[in-house]
Amino acid sequence: MEPGLIAASERRALDAVHARYAPVNDRVAAILENIRCDCRQLASETRNRGNERQVEEFIARLSAEVGNRAYEVSRRAGREPVGPEDARRWDSACRRSDAPCVVIERQRLSALAVRTTRWNYLFTVPGASEDRVVLVAHYDTWRGPGADDNTTGEEILKQYLLADLRAARRPALTHTYFMAGSEEWAFDIAFDLSPRFAIWVASHTTVTLVAVVVTELAILLYLMTRRIPTWMDNGYRHENRADNLGSLERVRP
Repeated sequence: MEPGLIAASERRALDAVHARYAPVNDRVAAILENIRCDCRQLASETRNRGNERQVEEFIARLSAEVGNRAYEVSRRAGREPVGPEDARRWDSACRRSDAPCVVIERQRLSALAVRTTRWNYLFTVPGASEDRVVLVAHYDTWRGPGADDNTTGEEILKQYLLADLRAARRPALTHTYFMAGSEEWAFDIAFDLSPRFAIWVASHTTVTLVAVVVTELAILLYLMTRRIPTWMDNGYRHENRADNLGSLERVRP
């Protein structure tokens, strides 16, 4: 929208929002620098463990900055996923109103759900209301880390979280920032186990794309010629049989 089309009252309200934060250009520069740092080559560990390490390092920096305004909890399996001590931490964070605080929650993924990274990380900033806004970004990467997949999304999520915690008061709504693990597909495991395979795929993207399309078409043709007609025919027979039985019931004396 052009500046001249914004009413004066709306312009003042927008300026008041921006006044609480650093200038836009400074914020953009900080985001770009953080993206560059995250995209540098990881240490001599697997890519998945490296992505987890980067999140843990962010948690350490965050806890050092906000001190006792950070509450760390873990979510377990079973009927009581949150233990009594963690429940008390949650209650303390939700009751706190002197300054924004954050509940840092680690969720261990089940063995069947793990494709790349093993954890979900949730950062919840309790607000004046329990109504919740949720922002999600996956932190695992494929052939990465890469700026577009998904270091930029991860970094923007972090910046929103930091802006909440650096504000003078807690937000009106509860904000949850969800850094999801194991978003990428299992091919990433093959890339970790065989770097040569990753290099070959990266060097033959056209061949890889054609192979994927041909495979999908073959599966689709198989379903269209074999499976789907059988399912439809069986369903048709079942419905007719039910109709015939119903007719017999109706005409039976």
